[in-house]
Amino acid sequence: MRIRFGHVAFGFFACSAGVLAGAGSPADRPPAGRLGIGASSQDFSADAPVWKWTMGHQQRWVCTNSRSGKVDGAAKVAWTQQERVVVLQKVTTASPDGSADLEFSIVSARVEIKSDLGAAVLDTTSPDPSTAVDPAGVLRKLVDKKVTCHVDASGHVTAAGGGKALLDELKLAYAKDPRLSAMLGQFATAFDDEALRVRFDRVLGILPTSEQAQGEWTTADAKPCDIELPSLGVLSLLDRHKMEPAGESPPPNLRVIKTTTTATLAKPKAGESPLAGVYVITLDNAKGQGATTIDIAAGQLVGSEASMTYTVKFDPKPGNAPPPAMTQIIEQRVKVERESK
Repeated sequence: MRIRFGHVAFGFFACSAGVLAGAGSPADRPPAGRLGIGASSQDFSADAPVWKWTMGHQQRWVCTNSRSGKVDGAAKVAWTQQERVVVLQKVTTASPDGSADLEFSIVSARVEIKSDLGAAVLDTTSPDPSTAVDPAGVLRKLVDKKVTCHVDASGHVTAAGGGKALLDELKLAYAKDPRLSAMLGQFATAFDDEALRVRFDRVLGILPTSEQAQGEWTTADAKPCDIELPSLGVLSLLDRHKMEPAGESPPPNLRVIKTTTTATLAKPKAGESPLAGVYVITLDNAKGQGATTIDIAAGQLVGSEASMTYTVKFDPKPGNAPPPAMTQIIEQRVKVERESK
């Protein structure tokens, strides 16, 4: 098994920063007409919760990601991947109208991959990372690099940036490897500002409007979040949310937004990738669920958990040299929580 840490590096940042984007800290102003202190656990007011931000506030979050899968093809291989990423979030500006600028950076990352073919570990805090696993020290290069986003008063992300600098780091790390350099070129659209904005907005846009607070709602205008996956296609994620009390006897300030996700995979937007040229790639049984706990009085993220299972099938295209058919069944679990020291 060949370990491609460059391929998971941006996944770290997108997942970690995106999931954490809803974290805030109490502001002095309770926005007019918005749900605030004093609401009971069963009182779903017509008003809606809102993120609140404090200029200069910093918070460290821990994102753990556990994946396992089975590859059924010419060879049968089982694998697991454990990731732990610590992300620093900063509020760089906070305006009276509720808008803010946020900055995220990776403090540390650890990856452990095991399969029937071997095992590998990379820890960015290690003084001597294995050159056999990560010869360019790619993940180490991403430590302290920053991505940013602007949140408007409604909690939606209107701008984001920093992804191109991450891609440039990866390109520089793999400059002497023509194959990897070519593959990284496919990732350009996944690193652009609009793609980053969409990922942030998928999380920040989780809060209901006043009209939705007592029922279920989908992503904005019922549109899916499209994520282009090089070598696979365009992954469309459609989320359906419902806000509930946080347990049977929850503190009056806590709510849980439960989310169910369905996913479909379409042909790549930017032409056919190398894999798509020889395979018909399909995604089956892609369903997920999650729970995001928020403090409605403080306007803060408390934590979140999510899981997803899916099957990716690679069937040879007619007319090509017959590569072996493959099927991957993958299970994934993600958890985000405040770092405890």
